[in-house]
Amino acid sequence: MKNYYNYSPWLIIQVSDYIILNYVYCLSLAIASNYNSPFPIWGRSFIIIINLLWFACSSYFRHSTSVFAKKKQYHFWNKLLAYMVMVILCFFFTGQFFGGRVFLFFFCILTTFNFLLREFLFNVLERHANGTIIKQKKVAIWGFNQSALRLAEYFKTNDTIFSFEGFLNGEHHENADNAKDELISFVNQLDQATINGVTEVYTTLSHCSNHIIDDMILEANKRCIRLKFVSDFKYPATGSFCVNYLDHIQIISPNSEPLEEGPHRIRKRLLDITISLFALFFILSWLYPLLAIIIKCQSPGPVLFKQKRTGRNNLQFWCYKFRSMYMNNESDTKQVFKGDARITDVGKFLRKTSLDEFPQFFNVLIGNMSVVGPRPHMLKHTDEYSRIIENYMVRQYMKPGITGLAQIKGLRGETRDVKSMEERVKHDIWYLEHWKFILDLKIIIITIFNIFTGKDKVY
Repeated sequence: MKNYYNYSPWLIIQVSDYIILNYVYCLSLAIASNYNSPFPIWGRSFIIIINLLWFACSSYFRHSTSVFAKKKQYHFWNKLLAYMVMVILCFFFTGQFFGGRVFLFFFCILTTFNFLLREFLFNVLERHANGTIIKQKKVAIWGFNQSALRLAEYFKTNDTIFSFEGFLNGEHHENADNAKDELISFVNQLDQATINGVTEVYTTLSHCSNHIIDDMILEANKRCIRLKFVSDFKYPATGSFCVNYLDHIQIISPNSEPLEEGPHRIRKRLLDITISLFALFFILSWLYPLLAIIIKCQSPGPVLFKQKRTGRNNLQFWCYKFRSMYMNNESDTKQVFKGDARITDVGKFLRKTSLDEFPQFFNVLIGNMSVVGPRPHMLKHTDEYSRIIENYMVRQYMKPGITGLAQIKGLRGETRDVKSMEERVKHDIWYLEHWKFILDLKIIIITIFNIFTGKDKVY
């Protein structure tokens, strides 16, 4: 969770933009009114148009995306262009009125002053954040050459965002013929990096032997460490790898992760909070006491069943459900199967209608889970399947969900063989790489439809 709030700067900038905009608008309107100038009646409601204009202009010039992945001067000039276009559009709306011109004059002056003041204060805040507001990513570099040195310098320069843990292996031996020894050395360094809390390891393509790159990716994925490759060539790579830039340095990642971008993560989190609050206040508020009485009458034991599951970045958390089984000692090791004698009568209904999953909206609100994502597995199964299924741990790069793409495709319930789990993992990784806000909405709607139509096969 230490790296979770790396998008805080983006959120601060976005919110402060609109605060400044609306504050300056009201102040400029008050000043213009003191001139006893004719200002249109709709002037006070023009604030809605101002906000829409800023949203359109800022979105078009993309000033607020990937703030720290680009040079800061690009961010500044893009914002300036967005601001100028918005002022020109405001002039067309208000310039025909004398009062509108007075308003526009003060609006431009005050907005410019406040934006410059905000930029100054934010830069001061960024320099003195010391990892409190802007959480640092712990990163390391495997390999030692000019590209690695440039990347290390970038990490050190941007120390409010990255915590550079150093070079994993020191100098690279160019004449090393034994790929097996090289891989063993890499694995040993990864283990040490995991202990130190490193979540991303960067390596240059020229440093890696081509025939062990696949093994390096697999070993990194097993430890829930994102392995990223630094290109030594000038032109973009082709293929399924995702190419990004840190300043002028080209970075190649084996997986595309839309949810690593702050704006996308904020949209998903807002959706999670909205849905979980709705479920808790309007459904669980009356459903919980009703089911609690029925579950208690059915069998002795707690109303809620809690179990440790693996979540984002392989961190453990307590997952909550309505208890649907008699108390037993096999809950943490044995999956539920068809005709399982451990399931109570009311438990069969709860599992059939997925009502047993409703307490997980507490997990969503807390932040351990999302409404949509890969299903969280028992610790035993995560340990077991991570050893036998390639790229299994890639699904741990995102929060687990109450429902997911694999679930609406019918891949839920008991996994009788490894192949079934491989299909789940394949869908989970596809969701990770192709996430869109509209995709989450689609999965939620299909999940609700499947519950009411009985297509949600589970026992």
